Amino acid sequence: DIMDFAEEVVLRRLKDFVARRDYALYDSGAASIPAWTSPTFNFRSISHSKSNGPDEALRSNTQVGHCWPTPGSSGRLGIRLSDAVIISHITIDHLPIELAPDISTAPRKYSLWGYHPANVDGALIHLSEGEYDIRSTSHIQTFPVFEAITRLNLSYIAVLLDIQSNWGSLDHTCLYRVRIHG
Repeated sequence: DIMDFAEEVVLRRLKDFVARRDYALYDSGAASIPAWTSPTFNFRSISHSKSNGPDEALRSNTQVGHCWPTPGSSGRLGIRLSDAVIISHITIDHLPIELAPDISTAPRKYSLWGYHPANVDGALIHLSEGEYDIRSTSHIQTFPVFEAITRLNLSYIAVLLDIQSNWGSLDHTCLYRVRIHG
């Protein structure tokens, strides 16, 4: 019945099985890097008085509307990490499909790039790529960095999340939360 379904949705929403430290958490000192970050999408409706900035994707509040919107079907988010870290995984959160007002704005394909301070030319290192699956049983999805990168044992102080596509919205992409683990 409807109550069982509602309880299942709420329980799934409350579950967070990641259990890894988040080096991209704003409350721990991480922050977006404006020069590496796409513009914020400005909603033109009465229901949205002001769009959230990119730091919203670094906060733990993933309730409806607490996302960072960027124009179009792709975007970039530069993140200064809270501490230097040997990165092992990235986690991307979105709303459960049952709660999302428009699931087509969810990120789809991504690439993650890392900045290592000893890299004198400033080039970023390709750490991971993957696809967030809106049909997955979990709306919180964790992806590993490339095995060859893990073996390098390098600490990174910043990352660039390149969202290459979303699930169909041409208007904007909503990033609810990104986490970096090590």
